[in-house]
Order: sequence, then C-alpha cells, then structure tokens
Amino acid sequence: MVLDLNDVVPDMAEMLQRLIGEDISLMFRPAPRLGRVAVDSGQLEQVIVNLVVNARDAMPNGGQISVETANVEVSEHSAVGTLVPVPAPT
Repeated sequence: MVLDLNDVVPDMAEMLQRLIGEDISLMFRPAPRLGRVAVDSGQLEQVIVNLVVNARDAMPNGGQISVETANVEVSEHSAVGTLVPVPAPT
C-alpha cells in the first residue's frame, strides 16, 4: 500500500496519547511535500507505537514526544550512521 505518513500519524494521535498518559505531550511535525511510501500500514503503525512507547518509558517524570516526518535517502553508508535529508518532491 502506498501511504502519506503525514496522514497516518495524525490518525493515530488519539490512541498514542492514551498510551503515553497525561504527563507526556505528543507533538507531530509533518514535513511539507513529503514523498509517499510503499509500506504495510499495520507494520508501520506498530513501529510508530513501539517508538512512542519506548520514548514514554524513558521519561518517567513526563515530558514531550515529537514525531517528525522527513524525506530521507537511505544508502549503505547512511544505514549505519545519520540519515541524510533529501529535497522534497515537486
């Protein structure tokens, strides 16, 4: 399935906020002109849930979790280091 991550994350916001509780705020920072991705939506949602729950567990005194989308290009080199942002599609 081809998805726009900027649509997926907001659709999950209410469920994610319930998972993290009242002491942690959830912020979403969507990238403009984000490229679409071919991905299994169920697996993608599970990855997002796992990342958010891990972040929650790392903040026992509360805080803020930011979920951000970006266009990145993954190469063999960047797969072991920092992802490199690429220009948004036009």
